[in-house]
Amino acid sequence: MIRFFGFVFRAVTTVAGVALLFWLLRDRLVHLTPRRSEFISPVRPAPADIVPPKADITEVKGIGPVYAERLAAAGIEGRAALATSDAATVAAAADVALERAEEWIADAAAHT
Repeated sequence: MIRFFGFVFRAVTTVAGVALLFWLLRDRLVHLTPRRSEFISPVRPAPADIVPPKADITEVKGIGPVYAERLAAAGIEGRAALATSDAATVAAAADVALERAEEWIADAAAHT
């Protein structure tokens, strides 16, 4: 009986030791680096489809990402385009009051 328990103890400790060894070396045994197409180098700039373009229209006071998307859908992208746009067009595109659109246009014109 003691012989049987000795065998079971050695078998369990051997399996546990191997499992511990694999757990300790898991980072070296499993290659977890991203695929080459997903790798972004810190030296080279990322492809244009990964890095979003700078949304300079959001630098205008009162325009956030939602209004920027609405204006972009209407063809108004960037402060320069906003500064030359008509207030009624901007108000209709962003679904805001005409006064607010005029403020945006004035702010964009001042910083262009």
